[in-house]
Amino acid sequence: MGLNNEPVILEEAEVKDQKGNVISTEVLKDLVAKAKLNLEKSYCSYSKFHVGASLLTVHGQFDGVNVENASYGLTICAERSAMCSAISQFGKHEFRAIAIATTSPKDDWPSPCGACRQFLVEFGDFPVILSNNFNEKVKIIKTKELLPNCFCPDDM
Repeated sequence: MGLNNEPVILEEAEVKDQKGNVISTEVLKDLVAKAKLNLEKSYCSYSKFHVGASLLTVHGQFDGVNVENASYGLTICAERSAMCSAISQFGKHEFRAIAIATTSPKDDWPSPCGACRQFLVEFGDFPVILSNNFNEKVKIIKTKELLPNCFCPDDM
């Protein structure tokens, strides 16, 4: 699925992890719900752009939020926050999917920044579920679609 695909309702989508295993609709709905709940924990004093994430791995779910800093370059995005949490607890392991929620002022589905795209693709080609605060529909894209012609571990 490409990023330009129409938004979908999760019940209508078949989402597979990087090993080709179908992720149940119930698990996906929980992942999106947790990402949206994490919006409240976001520290975004400067941009006021809340981002929450929930990462599904073989060891469970790990949450993250954006944590801004007056020196913008030191800001941590929600996606990287969740991934670092998972890695710090279990080491490098299989990521199955990640849900990302935003409080965008527009009825759209903002995608990860360039740094997060590179960070995500480091751990494989898994589904990224983009949600917003306007409706229940989501956009689903794989990490390698977010970063075409990526520089990946296989390139080294």
